[in-house]
Amino acid sequence: MSEVLARTKGTGEMMDKQEEITQERIKRFWEWCGFKCIEGDYHHGREWRYPNGEPCYVSWAGSFTDTPPIDLNSLFKHATDDITEINIMYSSNCVSIDIEHKNGNFYEGHANAESSKEAKEKTAEALFLALEKVMEEGK
Repeated sequence: MSEVLARTKGTGEMMDKQEEITQERIKRFWEWCGFKCIEGDYHHGREWRYPNGEPCYVSWAGSFTDTPPIDLNSLFKHATDDITEINIMYSSNCVSIDIEHKNGNFYEGHANAESSKEAKEKTAEALFLALEKVMEEGK
């Protein structure tokens, strides 16, 4: 997973450092969305299950052990039920997403890019970051 721009909490000012989306953050996010990670034994390993209990054995993973991908299809299907509005803005070196939650609060996510083409490719990362802020506020 690539690195993304971080914002100073509460100020909206860009920070100089880059923040990496780690596997731990992805795992915590999908668990918040209702997915379950079941740790197995030596023979079975861990297994991801959809919120309805079905195993997540699909083409993205090729196995039960991988989390759902951070892509637009997965995010819109499993993580946006409570989002009432999404605004996407592209620039030559960034994609910014503002979302409105049904509680009336707004959240933003930003992904840094080298070009406008790359910015469009990082839309899912920016959406993930905005949704992750919804998750963090809900704790």
